[in-house]
Amino acid sequence: ALQLLSYVIPSIMRLEMVPRMQLLLKARDEDQLKALAGLIFFLASRLLFAVSGLDAFLVKFRFAVTYVEADSMSIQNILGALGFVLQLVGIVDLAYWNRQCVSDFVFGKADGKLGDKERADKHVYNWMLAERIWRYSNGSVWRFSVTMLKFSD
Repeated sequence: ALQLLSYVIPSIMRLEMVPRMQLLLKARDEDQLKALAGLIFFLASRLLFAVSGLDAFLVKFRFAVTYVEADSMSIQNILGALGFVLQLVGIVDLAYWNRQCVSDFVFGKADGKLGDKERADKHVYNWMLAERIWRYSNGSVWRFSVTMLKFSD
């Protein structure tokens, strides 16, 4: 539940919100309601994630305080405090967001923005990658599945 806070980090939220706002601005009259509903759902889900993530943070913080404010510096207290810090560091999956930014840069060219054509190019690239992985797996569904799961993020 603590990782829900990664969805409400302002820089990450901006990366996810900008395409929704662009869709709303570009939408025609009949599609505008659908785009607006998508934006409202996005904002409502982020509010729910913020409340749930903050609640999980506060619960874990209360447990960590007992380790940090202990009178003695035992191994158990150090490991308890270290566990809390590692959970905080693990809130944001940096590897995933780095891949997203690099992917947006590669397919979005110099401006880094993905339009319809760039998004289509990205889908074609992913399809071609999956097809090539299937070819090299020699028809083994097991080998193909294991390899594709590595690319699941």
